[in-house]
Amino acid sequence: MRPLDLLNLNMNGEIQIHIKRNKRYVGKLGGFDEHLNLVLKETKGEFIDEDETEDNEQDEEEGEEMEDIGSIILRGDNIIYLKITNPVFTRPRRESRGRPNQRDSRYRKRETGYSGGSRRR
Repeated sequence: MRPLDLLNLNMNGEIQIHIKRNKRYVGKLGGFDEHLNLVLKETKGEFIDEDETEDNEQDEEEGEEMEDIGSIILRGDNIIYLKITNPVFTRPRRESRGRPNQRDSRYRKRETGYSGGSRRR
């Protein structure tokens, strides 16, 4: 699975992004492109001190408030790394609707563009 496929599967899921200049954003993934430019909705952000260690998640749980930003666009060149909070790796299977009979002329015309021609006697 390619990284962009993984992002596509996790559209509208919560994502945490660290960017240059010691900033961190948490929001819902609204969209992206091949350059990893991201659209985040319901975003919160904070400045991270260089002296802090990996205790960022513990600080957030202790009640440290993050600034509510709303919707933003992040340029892919500025992203150091991103983390999907609850990643989804496969699409849910759809229930089978039953495929129409291959001999059905409506199916042939719709799927292949070929209606079977006309028979002359």
